[in-house]
Amino acid sequence: MSLESYYSTNNSYPTTKAQVTASTNADKLIVSQGNTLVIWTDGVTGYCILGSNPQSQYPATTPKLYDSDKGGLQVDGAKCSVKYPDTYVLP
Repeated sequence: MSLESYYSTNNSYPTTKAQVTASTNADKLIVSQGNTLVIWTDGVTGYCILGSNPQSQYPATTPKLYDSDKGGLQVDGAKCSVKYPDTYVLP
């Protein structure tokens, strides 16, 4: 995953949209057309990603949550386990 690759390179998670999407960032996150990602992080301990795509087989009201603190993809309706201070939305 791009956020883990970014962490390996920078010894921290990105805390802004510009950091994760910069053209000079070899570990930049590229979002497929139609997808929306909301990313919460503190730059140090972890992150949560809430992803949705209104064109997918799942309704937009059922976004998928990845929680790094809980080790991966969570069940539908789950909440991020940590209140992270930084939020950015892609695209």
